[in-house]
Amino acid sequence: MVKAGPKHTRQWIIYRNKMYDAKRKNIHFSLRFEDIVFPTHCPILGIELDYGKKKTIKMNSPSFERFDSDLGYIQSNVIVVSYKANSMKRNGTLKELEKIVLFYQKLSTGGIYA
Repeated sequence: MVKAGPKHTRQWIIYRNKMYDAKRKNIHFSLRFEDIVFPTHCPILGIELDYGKKKTIKMNSPSFERFDSDLGYIQSNVIVVSYKANSMKRNGTLKELEKIVLFYQKLSTGGIYA
């Protein structure tokens, strides 16, 4: 996992783009770059996240997941997961959705990175 890094890394660009996007959509954003954990693998599905320089969104692209959409982008409300995991709320298989349930059970007990 990369906790923080120099500006102009792919992680920094993702953070900055999300900040601008939230501002454009009038969504509260108070995250600092240092607040965000950028894992090497999706903590829900276990797939490797692609932090490459391509701007094309793929299933293994990193994506900001907000637990509660009403709270906006605050430290306790955001985690980086794969685009696939984030979009599965709309169209996942039962097996994949079970993995999401398992993840949130672990999250509620504070054990996602243990």
